[in-house]
Amino acid sequence: LSKMAISKYERGLMTPSAENLNKIAKALSLPLAFFAQPPLQITCSHYRHDRDITPEELETYTSVVREQVELYYAAEELTAQHSPFRNPLSRHKIVHTFQEVEAAACRLRKLWHIGQQPIVSVYEMLEMHGIRVVEAFIEDERVEGLSFFVEKCVPFVIINTYKDKTVERKRFTALHELAH
Repeated sequence: LSKMAISKYERGLMTPSAENLNKIAKALSLPLAFFAQPPLQITCSHYRHDRDITPEELETYTSVVREQVELYYAAEELTAQHSPFRNPLSRHKIVHTFQEVEAAACRLRKLWHIGQQPIVSVYEMLEMHGIRVVEAFIEDERVEGLSFFVEKCVPFVIINTYKDKTVERKRFTALHELAH
């Protein structure tokens, strides 16, 4: 397949023939049925970034992440490894002050039985409570992370791995995205 054809497939400007779709599925080690599924519905997107980013750039980042999220979601479906998400703060009001943030954090620690000790693995804690964590390479150091819901009920936190972020930075970004 030519680079131009693949680019057109990715942008939705052209549909691959059955023969080419088989080639793509084989190259990606995916079942052909993977391509018959409708695209996942991503809603409530939040982006952690340190400078202005254009809507076009955000759309590009969402596209890059969408592919990885769809693969993650498909693997989860195939293996039946679902951790349902229940928002422990769903009845909590939206926070506006530092005191309200502290109160929400204390409530979450209590409901998730975290205690006051340091959290050993932020990613593991999030996954245990039904929040999917994916590290993605987004070639823009301005973007730290993303968070959104897939199919309106499955929360995802995306951590940008561009420029070798430190473990502490990844932890901070994951917790920041949890707050969204």
